[in-house]
Amino acid sequence: MRDEEKRIRVGVVNPQSGPPSPKPDTHALAQVALYETLRQEGVAHMATGLAEKLGIRKTPGVVARIDEEGWLHIDIAIVAGPETGWHCVGATVQQAVIAAIRKVSDQPIGRVNVRIRGPAAVAGVSPSTTSH
Repeated sequence: MRDEEKRIRVGVVNPQSGPPSPKPDTHALAQVALYETLRQEGVAHMATGLAEKLGIRKTPGVVARIDEEGWLHIDIAIVAGPETGWHCVGATVQQAVIAAIRKVSDQPIGRVNVRIRGPAAVAGVSPSTTSH
């Protein structure tokens, strides 16, 4: 049996252990993901949207949620720095966030999605209109 299968998922009743454990604080896990993302080379800053600007979401560029089976899924939106290999920075952010979450929680991790905007998008130039 794989290690992930051995874990008791949040919200799922295990007959041997009784009722499900309480849901973890997704805000705290999102804060861990935010901190770890900003530490990675090639990340200029987090990409923010209307929710962050209105103060609705407290972790700019990060959404963490637990699905009905207890798996943690994280969506991260970043702005890449100039001269950054987008594929490399995306993979680096994914690996760093997964490692950081595993250090602070035994929560099973599902998907970690990284959406990357380039510096051209920040300057108001659509990437589709830039010449290559």
